[in-house]
Amino acid sequence: MGNGDCECSDERSGTCTEYYKKSCVPLDRVITGINYGTHDATKNVRAELIETALTLGANRRITLFNVVLPAVLPDVMVAMRQMLAMAWTYLVIAEIVASTTGIGAMMMRARRFLNTDEILAGILVIGALGLLFDLLFAQLHRWLFPYLREKR
Repeated sequence: MGNGDCECSDERSGTCTEYYKKSCVPLDRVITGINYGTHDATKNVRAELIETALTLGANRRITLFNVVLPAVLPDVMVAMRQMLAMAWTYLVIAEIVASTTGIGAMMMRARRFLNTDEILAGILVIGALGLLFDLLFAQLHRWLFPYLREKR
């Protein structure tokens, strides 16, 4: 999936439909972004922590679950939060381009008939949902990792 290939098929023709092509590529980009964030966070785990665990007798599995994973998870959550914004953008674009339902498609129909109020309502709904999910991710991050809070 790394090059934008789509593994879905249409029952009638045996090939990807345009809708699925436009849906799989954005999903691939979001997952790749999370993957890069995870890789970067894993690479930045301090070697002293791993060496200390191994010196104290921990095996690889214990080191992974008790040292590396707790060090990486906060950065993975940050990467997921950042990719959420991209996912929302891709979702609206996919709805505009290849769907007859959804907020993006509703806004395109409203544009056709010059219904500015419906377009603005769609923009407000997308913004409100994006803000809500961002705030939820931020709260989840604070709840899961209270030791990362800055002291005031």
